[in-house]
Amino acid sequence: MSFPKGIKTLACVGKTTITIAHRLSTIRNSDRIIVINKGQIFETGSHQELIDKRGEYYQMVMAQSLTDVEEEDENLHEWKQPASRQTSHELYPERHSIRQQFSHTSVASLNEQDEDDLERLKRELAEEGASKSNAYSKTGEEVLTEGQQWAWIIFYIGLAECVCILIFRLAFEIASENMVFKIQVDCFRQLLRMPCAFFDDPKHSSERLSTRLAADSANARWGMDYPLGYFFSTGTGFVIAVVVASIYGWRMAILTASSFPFILYLDHRLGVYLERVYNKDSKVLEAASRVAMESIDNIKTVRSLTMEKVVMKRFTDLISVSHNEYKRRAKIQAFVIAFTGSFFYFVYCLNYAYGAYLVVNGTMWPIHVYIVLFCIAEVMHASDYAIGYFPDYIKARYAIGLIFKLLNDKPPFNNLSQTGAKPRETTEVSLKEVEFRYPQRQNQTVLRDFSLLFPSGKTTALVGASGCGKSSTISLIERFYDPNSGLVLLGGTPVPNIQPKYLRSKLSLVSQEPVLFDRTIRENIIYGLENDNISHERIQQVLEQANIKNFIDTLPEGIETNIGERGTQLSGGQKQRIAISRALIRNPDILLLDEATSAMDSQNEAVINIL
Repeated sequence: MSFPKGIKTLACVGKTTITIAHRLSTIRNSDRIIVINKGQIFETGSHQELIDKRGEYYQMVMAQSLTDVEEEDENLHEWKQPASRQTSHELYPERHSIRQQFSHTSVASLNEQDEDDLERLKRELAEEGASKSNAYSKTGEEVLTEGQQWAWIIFYIGLAECVCILIFRLAFEIASENMVFKIQVDCFRQLLRMPCAFFDDPKHSSERLSTRLAADSANARWGMDYPLGYFFSTGTGFVIAVVVASIYGWRMAILTASSFPFILYLDHRLGVYLERVYNKDSKVLEAASRVAMESIDNIKTVRSLTMEKVVMKRFTDLISVSHNEYKRRAKIQAFVIAFTGSFFYFVYCLNYAYGAYLVVNGTMWPIHVYIVLFCIAEVMHASDYAIGYFPDYIKARYAIGLIFKLLNDKPPFNNLSQTGAKPRETTEVSLKEVEFRYPQRQNQTVLRDFSLLFPSGKTTALVGASGCGKSSTISLIERFYDPNSGLVLLGGTPVPNIQPKYLRSKLSLVSQEPVLFDRTIRENIIYGLENDNISHERIQQVLEQANIKNFIDTLPEGIETNIGERGTQLSGGQKQRIAISRALIRNPDILLLDEATSAMDSQNEAVINIL
């Protein structure tokens, strides 16, 4: 079997081909074979030249017994990965509302006053009643007319309040939805800007980043929704009430205002506690989500190893931590909200008793006391409404903090940048004195003083033991990572100076584990092309080159068949052939093959080799 014959045919049309192989039978006809050992070039030459040297490559060939391997490959059965059902898993944290309980207490009766004070109070009440007696001296027609006037005034006030509330709610709802939309778009754009090293960090797991896009952006809505308006209206109402109360009874106003700092302090402490709890809960729930998703995505492995009880215990233990913390949080939250909600009634009670005392002492008129009490009652009503939304507001503030932490993270280079060079010569790749370490493994050098030239129009194979730096070389060419030192050049132009989109448009990569999307076969093949108006004949051509056309023709919907999430409806070999078709249709200047036929059976691999 001679896989490079097909590659050599592709190279004849001006393509530079770089291939990686463990099976030496697939690269024996390459123009040049480079043996890498421990991140350094050990020897280089054609197949026959390296055999004649009787060095490292010769020993590898002898170890694999190429002739016997080729004979055994003819008898291999097609290996197919059973299609698994498409799964997805989302966890939604429970949400419980806490209802405030308010108790009304009556004011104790006043102490008995001496007889002189009682007599003076009687005279003042009589004078006050006499001054209001003209209200009862009006005729029935006058009372009816005045009553109708006040009825219409109240009606128009109610109508105005209806319009104001409508505008208020609508404005905040629209503003919050616009904010959530912008947050989700900006967060996703920020993730696309990030280099691959960002996603290698365990702190940036897919579960955590998905939470930023979904749950946190939804929680952030409460930071801009109508509850925020209630907080502002409550604060404004409190200031107005204190001002009005100061005009009619500054002593009672001072008593009311002095209680507000205590409420603010209590709510602040609750907010600090809730933020700490939300931070802990998010980490626990992310871990539980990760266990659940791993178990469901690999359900066949879990069942084959009879691990159901083990994964169930892991999941239950994690959820129990969140559950116990939630019960503790619910008690504290209920107490604080109940206390702050009823605290205004305590203030109202004190003001009522104090107002009665001021009336008895002749300091205030009864009507002025009732005006002040009415202002306090309005503040109480608004506060009851606003305090109920306080936990949601804290959750929103915590979510917004996490979102802005992501948005403010500056990547070392922008993958979406539209600036950079667009060199014409893009068929030759070279690495000069490259040293490379993965960002998460800085103590382990993968490539050291690595210099290599991939000539234009030639097929170059990289061989060596696992972990010697073969795939890392391709990652540097694709600029998935930048080297710690040295240069990676495309046609003589440093890769960092080239526009990322232009660079990758000249490359096509087929990996050992090809990534397909939850789309049709046709959509997967043309995925990423700017001009997706590809003719049916061209698609059929690349499918035939990848030896998968006959299989697709047997499907009821043909190339319009949906292949499921991550291509789960296809076997490993079928996914690799779809990926090869996707690479060929782009007509790249450089074709990168990283174990591109590792999942294929011998028959399909032989067909691919003779393309």
